Amino acid sequence: MKWTACCFFLMLAFVGQGGEAQVQRRADTCCVYSPGNDPARLQWMLMNGPSSQPTVRQPTTSTPPGETVSVNTLEIPEAARKEMQEFSKNFQAGKLEESAKHGEKALRISPQWAAAHLDLGQCYARMRQYEKAIEEFHNAAALDARMVKPWVSLAAVYLLEGQYPEGEKAARRALEIDPANSNARYFLGRMLAVQGRDLSDAIELLEKTKEQYPAARLVLANIYLKQGQTDEAVGELRGYVADPNAPQKEKVGCMVEKLTNPAGTVNCAMQ
Repeated sequence: MKWTACCFFLMLAFVGQGGEAQVQRRADTCCVYSPGNDPARLQWMLMNGPSSQPTVRQPTTSTPPGETVSVNTLEIPEAARKEMQEFSKNFQAGKLEESAKHGEKALRISPQWAAAHLDLGQCYARMRQYEKAIEEFHNAAALDARMVKPWVSLAAVYLLEGQYPEGEKAARRALEIDPANSNARYFLGRMLAVQGRDLSDAIELLEKTKEQYPAARLVLANIYLKQGQTDEAVGELRGYVADPNAPQKEKVGCMVEKLTNPAGTVNCAMQ
């Protein structure tokens, strides 16, 4: 079981949906595999594009929770809007440093633009400038209390940075704004699991989000292994392998072989 736990930590770090520093260190010390340069896969997790739009629409009664546009947004100067248009073009082209410059300039013109703070934070996060990203997400949340995305983004970055209590608070705040937000549910489940508490709640949250986040199955499997529920763990790992969107499935398949045939000769390798 010690080998199983060790190599499962390795697998979770390898597949890389969490980026927890403690898990990373445990995997490195007990196993031979060295994870890649970007195990967090930030873009996959959340930071997949800017949120603000050059043309701002008026909020309606059908606007989803957390997606409302503040009155201040409707009064943004044209110069700031043009800067954010350039921000968006550069962001989509992967020119992050140039994109950040335009976002910073837009906020010098219009410092109360909550959505621009959010977008700049996402850009900083993609650049792995996490302290700057956290500051911008907090700025966005302070300027528009109805926005859920800053809190979800904070939960993601705190998870990557290993700041689990802060990430838990951010995820819970997001769920206060939008109780059905699947991203916030996923991140809260991750925070609880990595802290090793309220595991029944963590399991429930991760069960609800595992179709969207394949890595939720890995976290569930880890919980089950710690509880001695090998069959349940194997079931989650097999579900992960069957998911067409899951990365590094051969490594997870190897773990299934080792768990289901512990006394036999397994030809696959975790490296």
